[in-house]
Amino acid sequence: MENSWYKEQIKFQQKKLYGKSSEKTNDDQLELLLVFDEAEIESTPFNDETDIQVMTHSRKKKSKQMSLDSLDNKVIHYELTEDELDCPTCRNKMHEMSKHVRKELIFVPAKVEVLNHVEHIYSCRNCEMHSDEATIIKANSPNPLIKGSLVSSSLLASIINDKYDKSLPLYRQKVSFNRLGINVNRQNMSNWLIKVSNDK
Repeated sequence: MENSWYKEQIKFQQKKLYGKSSEKTNDDQLELLLVFDEAEIESTPFNDETDIQVMTHSRKKKSKQMSLDSLDNKVIHYELTEDELDCPTCRNKMHEMSKHVRKELIFVPAKVEVLNHVEHIYSCRNCEMHSDEATIIKANSPNPLIKGSLVSSSLLASIINDKYDKSLPLYRQKVSFNRLGINVNRQNMSNWLIKVSNDK
């Protein structure tokens, strides 16, 4: 379908350039131009984004799966206050039992960083010792823009601005991201655009 669309576009542009000025554009061609959008062409069923890669150079010039440690990492801790550490079940103090780290890519002009959201998780030792069920509470952090995705609001805002305000297609944005050291492919960007446009 994608190849057919591109062929129709080429024919349409050729007719505009070389056809008679009185010649009318085929309604089907206009419909194709209006209906099909780059985001919809490149999109795939939304999935975990295991295909985000970091560009590494070798003799074969192959890319490897991205290690987020190669980017600047910032960390925000979400912890309970002293009062919030009181177990709601037995009122004894809770202790930290583990952490949950959620990562997202943060867009800074001419720079991409990784922001690690560390959600501290607490449990009550007294409940563990004297009750059948332990009380566990996790400190709240902001919800991700898209569940299961690395994309942040700043990164997506930049993609939207470049595409719709600056008319910069996704394949050119992909090249820009490559220069910054990451390979965010067009399918992921398309999925993000469609996902947020459908959310109300």
